[in-house]
Amino acid sequence: MSALDKQLRSQLGRCQWCQRLLVIGNITRDHLHPRIRQQRETHSNDYVLACQSCNTGRGALSIGSSRFMRWIKGVVNGRDPVERAEAIRQRRWRGAQ
Repeated sequence: MSALDKQLRSQLGRCQWCQRLLVIGNITRDHLHPRIRQQRETHSNDYVLACQSCNTGRGALSIGSSRFMRWIKGVVNGRDPVERAEAIRQRRWRGAQ
Protein backbone atom coordinates (compact mmCIF):
# COMPACT_ATOMS: atom_id res chain seq x y z
CA MET A 1 0.00 0.00 0.00
CA SER A 2 1.42 3.37 -1.02
CA ALA A 3 1.81 6.33 1.32
CA LEU A 4 -0.97 8.12 -0.58
CA ASP A 5 -3.33 5.16 -0.05
CA LYS A 6 -2.50 5.07 3.66
CA GLN A 7 -3.12 8.80 4.04
CA LEU A 8 -6.39 8.54 2.08
CA ARG A 9 -7.60 5.72 4.33
CA SER A 10 -6.61 7.55 7.51
CA GLN A 11 -8.63 10.59 6.37
CA LEU A 12 -11.56 8.36 5.36
CA GLY A 13 -11.28 9.62 1.79
CA ARG A 14 -12.17 13.19 2.77
CA CYS A 15 -10.47 16.56 2.41
CA GLN A 16 -8.71 17.54 5.63
CA TRP A 17 -10.27 21.00 5.60
CA CYS A 18 -13.77 20.94 4.06
CA GLN A 19 -14.47 17.22 4.70
CA ARG A 20 -15.87 16.69 1.19
CA LEU A 21 -15.11 13.35 -0.44
CA LEU A 22 -11.89 13.44 -2.45
CA VAL A 23 -12.15 12.41 -6.08
CA ILE A 24 -9.32 11.10 -8.24
CA GLY A 25 -7.87 14.08 -10.12
CA ASN A 26 -8.82 16.51 -7.35
CA ILE A 27 -6.51 15.17 -4.61
CA THR A 28 -3.55 17.32 -3.59
CA ARG A 29 -0.97 17.16 -0.82
CA ASP A 30 -1.27 20.18 1.42
CA HIS A 31 1.73 20.85 3.63
CA LEU A 32 0.75 21.47 7.24
CA HIS A 33 3.63 23.90 7.55
CA PRO A 34 3.77 25.87 4.28
CA ARG A 35 6.96 25.17 2.34
CA ILE A 36 7.48 28.90 1.80
CA ARG A 37 8.17 29.23 5.55
CA GLN A 38 10.60 26.30 5.76
CA GLN A 39 14.29 26.18 5.10
CA ARG A 40 14.53 22.42 5.51
CA GLU A 41 13.37 19.40 3.55
CA THR A 42 9.75 18.36 3.89
CA HIS A 43 9.10 15.28 6.00
CA SER A 44 6.54 12.68 4.97
CA ASN A 45 4.30 13.47 7.95
CA ASP A 46 4.17 17.18 7.09
CA TYR A 47 1.19 16.93 4.77
CA VAL A 48 -2.47 16.04 4.60
CA LEU A 49 -4.66 15.36 1.60
CA ALA A 50 -6.91 18.19 0.51
CA CYS A 51 -9.11 19.03 -2.45
CA GLN A 52 -7.64 21.45 -5.00
CA SER A 53 -9.90 24.31 -3.83
CA CYS A 54 -8.87 24.04 -0.19
CA ASN A 55 -5.17 23.68 -1.02
CA THR A 56 -5.30 26.73 -3.29
CA GLY A 57 -7.43 28.72 -0.85
CA ARG A 58 -5.27 27.98 2.18
CA GLY A 59 -2.10 28.95 0.34
CA ALA A 60 0.59 29.85 2.89
CA LEU A 61 -1.74 30.42 5.85
CA SER A 62 -0.13 28.97 8.98
CA ILE A 63 -2.25 26.65 11.07
CA GLY A 64 -3.37 28.44 14.21
CA SER A 65 -2.95 31.96 12.85
CA SER A 66 -5.94 34.28 13.12
CA ARG A 67 -6.20 34.42 9.31
CA PHE A 68 -6.21 30.61 9.12
CA MET A 69 -8.90 30.42 11.82
CA ARG A 70 -11.12 32.85 9.87
CA TRP A 71 -10.52 30.88 6.68
CA ILE A 72 -11.27 27.44 8.17
CA LYS A 73 -14.40 28.73 9.92
CA GLY A 74 -15.76 29.89 6.56
CA VAL A 75 -14.82 26.63 4.83
CA VAL A 76 -16.45 24.50 7.53
CA ASN A 77 -19.59 26.63 7.18
CA GLY A 78 -19.75 25.85 3.45
CA ARG A 79 -18.06 28.90 1.91
CA ASP A 80 -15.87 28.40 -1.15
CA PRO A 81 -12.24 28.02 0.04
CA VAL A 82 -10.72 30.20 -2.66
CA GLU A 83 -13.32 32.97 -2.32
CA ARG A 84 -12.93 32.87 1.47
CA ALA A 85 -9.15 33.29 1.18
CA GLU A 86 -9.59 36.21 -1.19
CA ALA A 87 -12.01 37.92 1.22
CA ILE A 88 -9.49 37.54 4.05
CA ARG A 89 -6.69 38.96 1.87
CA GLN A 90 -8.85 41.92 0.84
CA ARG A 91 -9.70 42.70 4.45
CA ARG A 92 -6.00 42.54 5.36
CA TRP A 93 -5.01 45.03 2.65
CA ARG A 94 -7.92 47.39 3.40
CA GLY A 95 -6.81 47.51 7.04
CA ALA A 96 -3.24 48.40 6.03
CA GLN A 97 -4.28 51.50 4.09
